[in-house]
Amino acid sequence: MEALQAIAKRKSTRSYTTEQISDRQLETLLFAADAAPKAGGAEGCVHISVIQNKELLRKLIQAAATAFCQGEGYTPFYGAPTLLVISGNNETSYGGAGANVACAGENVLIAATALGLGSVYLTGFLAAFSVAPELIKEVGVPEGFTPLAGVIVGNTAEKEFMEKEFKVGRYVNYVK
Repeated sequence: MEALQAIAKRKSTRSYTTEQISDRQLETLLFAADAAPKAGGAEGCVHISVIQNKELLRKLIQAAATAFCQGEGYTPFYGAPTLLVISGNNETSYGGAGANVACAGENVLIAATALGLGSVYLTGFLAAFSVAPELIKEVGVPEGFTPLAGVIVGNTAEKEFMEKEFKVGRYVNYVK
């Protein structure tokens, strides 16, 4: 699938199979994240924790449910078997950490679509870390980094993603 086609077909998928993504798919997603633009071109400005451990995913769900006063059945990860927690370096200035994380996350979303995988960019689950700060260490976020976003990825029954129609002018104005 070509890049523009993957961009046009990308969507937030909220239904996953229990089948784990392959190591090769994961490697491709991590390559895409690393290839993202970085504020100031700084190496080491983004850290990604790959979470595929069911027990740790359960703990994150439980903490997020507590943070949002949700009961049993709350599913912020929609059953996806892989969560990428994307953290930014606290020393990156001028809002660059957030931009770096967002660019890495978007690259993962597009690459996931190109691979036929479902994905969603998430921030709400981060509330889990305010309720259970010990999970930051358990997730593997290094000192000096802050979790700023996540991307869930997995196999989905929705194999055919419909291409969106781009309507020039809907969100664009021109100043010439």
